[in-house]
Amino acid sequence: MTNVCILLTMPPTPDPEAAELALALATFEHDVQVICLGAGIAWLYKDQSARKSGGKSPDKLLKAFPMYDIEKIGFRSQDLIPLTANSDQLLPVAEPMDDDAIRQTIANAKHCLSF
Repeated sequence: MTNVCILLTMPPTPDPEAAELALALATFEHDVQVICLGAGIAWLYKDQSARKSGGKSPDKLLKAFPMYDIEKIGFRSQDLIPLTANSDQLLPVAEPMDDDAIRQTIANAKHCLSF
């Protein structure tokens, strides 16, 4: 089993490949850690609609993560401040992380992918 860290640094696009990749890796029993940084925190907002007709909703994909043993999605608490958002607006799988925990997660990963 390989430990893979996926960093989401950009908001969701019409084709949410990053979330689909996380699910695919977890399906094949990889240990997947997902961390949202900067504008990537937009992945974690509740009640999002699909970005294109017939597309997949980012929040519905992320809500499926626990079924694939991706229990939590980390995010930097400081990234909420510029957006004037609070953690109540985020999905339940969202978990705040400090910079040391983020660095440690990345250092422990065999592979780290950034989107």
